[in-house]
Amino acid sequence: MKFTAVAQTKKPVLSIGGIFFLLFFLGGCVTSVSQVGQITKCRQAEQAVNTAQKQFDDSILDLAKKPTDQTLKNSVPAKVKSLLEAEEKAYQMCHRVS
Repeated sequence: MKFTAVAQTKKPVLSIGGIFFLLFFLGGCVTSVSQVGQITKCRQAEQAVNTAQKQFDDSILDLAKKPTDQTLKNSVPAKVKSLLEAEEKAYQMCHRVS
């Protein structure tokens, strides 16, 4: 029996251009993945601010109902501080400030 080669196959060689293309393509994927993570952090921060805002609003309403209650008067500054801290943390998380 006699065998003849019909076609020769060449192994693909990854060129320098191919490497740059892959790095560029993968770099774009990493960026979008990091953006998704950033959006998730911002949503979590937004929820924390909303919770602090609701607690602050509730304490102001309670204080309006009972303006002479000393416990409520003392709790309002703590709620304000909590709200400001939540807003600052949210800003840092969403804008990547260390």
